[in-house]
Amino acid sequence: MGLLDNYTGIGMSPRPSDLHQRVIGNLIVNLRIFGSPDFDVLPEAPVTADRNDLTPDVVVRDMRTGELLIAIEITTHRELKAICNKCLELVERFPSAECWVFDYEKEMLYFPIYNEETELIEWQTGNDERSQFYSGAFLKYFYWPK
Repeated sequence: MGLLDNYTGIGMSPRPSDLHQRVIGNLIVNLRIFGSPDFDVLPEAPVTADRNDLTPDVVVRDMRTGELLIAIEITTHRELKAICNKCLELVERFPSAECWVFDYEKEMLYFPIYNEETELIEWQTGNDERSQFYSGAFLKYFYWPK
């Protein structure tokens, strides 16, 4: 029995590419630098205190309360639809948290759009979309500052 035989987390692959890991590294550094000192920014951490819970590529939690603020998945264009579908579980479980998916091949950021009844309508993309927790366009946090 292999390590991932019973794996049920969000991640699609046990060994991400170098580019995938570089995006995660840049993102973590930027989110720590430009976020609140009360934000805990972690790679592949569970979304709750349960170590067996879902583990997105990057999570941002409130250090005071432990509340999940943001969950981020990094993916290839080929896996985009599957990753967005898996993120729906997080969207349903944590309605006040933000969920972002970054397609690093197309350099596109995806986020869920809801109707007035808070039902998911679609995943949309945009380069100027903002997080309620960070001041700049969220896409800029995925790149190394120039």
